Amino acid sequence: MSFSAVGVPRSPRPRDPTTPRPLTDPKSVVSASNPAARPAAIDDLYYTRSVFGAAWSPDGQEIVFTTDISSRPNLWKVRASGGWPIQLIQSDDRQYNAVWSPDGKSIVYQQDRAGNELWDLYAVPSEGGEVVNLTNTPAIREQDPHWSHDGSTIAFAYRPRGGSQYDIALLDWSTRKVHKLTNEQQPGYSWNVVAWSSDDKTICADRVNPPFTDADVYRIDVATGKLENLTSHQGTIRYLASALSPDGATVLLSSDAKSGRAEAASPRNATSLPSCCCCSISGNKSSSQPSALCTLPGRSLAARQSPSPLNSSRG
Repeated sequence: MSFSAVGVPRSPRPRDPTTPRPLTDPKSVVSASNPAARPAAIDDLYYTRSVFGAAWSPDGQEIVFTTDISSRPNLWKVRASGGWPIQLIQSDDRQYNAVWSPDGKSIVYQQDRAGNELWDLYAVPSEGGEVVNLTNTPAIREQDPHWSHDGSTIAFAYRPRGGSQYDIALLDWSTRKVHKLTNEQQPGYSWNVVAWSSDDKTICADRVNPPFTDADVYRIDVATGKLENLTSHQGTIRYLASALSPDGATVLLSSDAKSGRAEAASPRNATSLPSCCCCSISGNKSSSQPSALCTLPGRSLAARQSPSPLNSSRG
């Protein structure tokens, strides 16, 4: 920080985004020491608590999340304005990936039994009440639920016990009937639901290979199961979608096509899919000015490298 003649601090000169950021020497990173500090007791470590998997209510007034504040990863909710949270589920079993129904009346989540990771989908009234096991299949994993906008259907990941592939399945909210939308034949490949289109006619999804070295983004017709590869390519490249724009025209994704590390881009996903636009991320700022262009068969993809690799939780 520098000062002018009158003592007013000057703003630091902005860094040139085209200049590579220098690497920090790990040996130069030091922490203050406290000779009087005692070793952490094992019992103290058990007081550590986590909060994760937060999801907004449709009206934006509440947030549901998973926390082990009561020693088990159970579902809680809290007012968006703050306050003490309310425990929705009291169970020795774990609950994850909670999502609100579009009408705000129900919350659907995944839960297993005694840590066996054979997840079922459950529902609980958003105001609390009786829990319902929606799938109740001890030999099948059902996880990562996504509501359609009209609230009639839930898309989720589906894998039988002993199987190596994750498919996408659909659950009818009124009848509780389940049917598979995809039918993966390649061992170890996984389908991951990203988002429903605004008209609920298609689902945006990722298809990933077992080593997590190659992936594509697909559009799936809900009525017919027809697959459309939006990122078809040659070689080993990862295209991983994370969100769909409200109008369904653009998919936000990351790709290692240009540099071997994840970069942000957003190919347009309109009916004809004629072109692509770019989204770059740098800290908390975004830009729509591409600095690099790569061409895929029949479509183009603009990408701008971010200063650091983007993390992806999909795999």
